[in-house]
Amino acid sequence: MTTASQPPASQGSRRFRRPKGGLGRRLAIGGIVGWVAFVAVTIWRVGSLDGLPDVGDPFDVAEARRPVTLPDADNAFVAYAAAHKLVDPPNAIDEARRGLFCKALWGDEIRPLTWSSAPLGLREYLEAKRAALELWREGSRRRDALYHQPGRLSVGPGMYLIQDANILAGMAALEGSRLEDAGALDEAWDWYLAMLRCSRLIGRHGTLMQRHYGARIHSLAARCILRWAADPRLGPGQLRRALHDTRDADALTPPVSEAVKLDYLSCLKAVEDLTNFESTMRDCGRILPLLGGRQTGVLDRLVRWPVVRDPIQRGRLHVSNDRERSRRAIRLLFANWLAQVDRPTGRRARLAIRKPTWIYTDDPSAPAPSPAVRPEFLARTLERTEIAGFLSGLYPGSGDPPWEGQGDLARERRRRSVLIVRLAAEVYRREHGAAPATAGALRGTVLEELPEGIAAADPIPAGLK
Repeated sequence: MTTASQPPASQGSRRFRRPKGGLGRRLAIGGIVGWVAFVAVTIWRVGSLDGLPDVGDPFDVAEARRPVTLPDADNAFVAYAAAHKLVDPPNAIDEARRGLFCKALWGDEIRPLTWSSAPLGLREYLEAKRAALELWREGSRRRDALYHQPGRLSVGPGMYLIQDANILAGMAALEGSRLEDAGALDEAWDWYLAMLRCSRLIGRHGTLMQRHYGARIHSLAARCILRWAADPRLGPGQLRRALHDTRDADALTPPVSEAVKLDYLSCLKAVEDLTNFESTMRDCGRILPLLGGRQTGVLDRLVRWPVVRDPIQRGRLHVSNDRERSRRAIRLLFANWLAQVDRPTGRRARLAIRKPTWIYTDDPSAPAPSPAVRPEFLARTLERTEIAGFLSGLYPGSGDPPWEGQGDLARERRRRSVLIVRLAAEVYRREHGAAPATAGALRGTVLEELPEGIAAADPIPAGLK
């Protein structure tokens, strides 16, 4: 028998169950929508890699990251670090004087400073920093140099010791000139040799940036050495010693591919670890828009705090699959370079693309041919991929690659050969009373073999190019 109180209870229970059914349907619909979105994003992420093969690393990365064992007593950078403590500018006057030494290496034309023409302020600065200069020279006599361990390289690591090396090399040029004027030619040679060895050492186990600085110092050293070698007060014995020392220093020059590989490691680290990517870009003067693309917008002006921006960027780059696209693009780009950089100039493939960076045509004849990807496709990928686009932007293709044409390392490669030949020609002239007619006259008399790029029928180069 039903009582009067039962219907309200029954109605209440029905009212209680209806929302529960509605909530379940909404949860089910939400789950389906989420699943569809997940599948769509996954399909899009996979599709974003279409045509972009994963070729793997272009060399043995584990081997390349292995720590370099070098005792401090043999490491030039240990001495350079000690010199840095004595040469670091404490005031504006010293900073201005340092700038004049830098100008000798970084002006439109490299011109060694001479004692007779140097302003009094530079002479005073040299005397005030002589202890640092002596430390630098002692370091340049060491057998090797290591600035950063390969496994710790990152985009934009500190390079203050490399910058100091420029200052100290300029000071050494001035000191050598002072000794030349005083007739102390052997003592002057010791300073010029220190410059030459420093130019080789700072690129040892180093990146393309380190090699770039080394090439500048080499250019300054070569000009000082050839001026010194032309002095009629020098005898053939002194010049033969200088030639021997020059060839020993030149042998310290590593292949360009070693620097390219280390640059690859630093780029790969930036792709693998996005924790500091936003801050790295800021350090390089770049801002990565929060909504993607190349131009910042209103959101970037509103959200300026790194503690907020960094996790947003990491999440966005992960969801968009930019990291994997960048990894593949960087692998393809460096494989393209490594197949060519150590080859003689005339045997390299043609540069097909110069912007956003340099890309060679496919070259099956290369010792280690790069994977077959059309240069135009790789260039578009680099332009549309944010991480790889930023990293490739560190190598702007507006001019020649460092190892091609008028690039610093290409000019250095030619200059190294010219320096040896011209020194050998000075030896020949002292010993035979006349200049050699061609470079071939040096073979068997002063040199066992002619250096790279110099043919027997070539005249002795008049300049350093």
